[in-house]
Amino acid sequence: MNFCGKCGAPLAPGTSVCMVCGPTAQAAAAPAPAWQPPPPAPVPSWQAPAPPAALPMNAAEASGFLSALFDLSFTSFITTKLIKVLYVLGMIGAAIWALVMAAGGITQGGIGYLLVLAAPLLFLLGVIYFRVMMEVIMVVFRGAEHLAEIARQGRR
Repeated sequence: MNFCGKCGAPLAPGTSVCMVCGPTAQAAAAPAPAWQPPPPAPVPSWQAPAPPAALPMNAAEASGFLSALFDLSFTSFITTKLIKVLYVLGMIGAAIWALVMAAGGITQGGIGYLLVLAAPLLFLLGVIYFRVMMEVIMVVFRGAEHLAEIARQGRR
């Protein structure tokens, strides 16, 4: 078999035109390279890497928020997507609650002024409480997502 003298590509028998580098190639009767790397060995199925977990697993996850919102089978959760919005709403609620308590303290006068002083502490305690509740919700939902992923991997 002949090989191109310019690029080393194999030439068809009886031709001097290389299909890789064009008609200016010089035909040379060069032997094929002596060593070629062996093909990779097939990987047994039990050693094959698992697909990444970030890929969507069902149509509701793949199609987005609105389809997950109207998913009547509850196979995908929107709480994990809305948790930031819920936390901000909780902080706004705690601020309004603290302001109402402070305003109530001002209108009562006397001992009610203690509520004015306690309002920032009440706000802080309300935000801490709401944050802990949001974290508990996230732990439950993420646990459910991880459990579903483990079940999917166990079915393979």
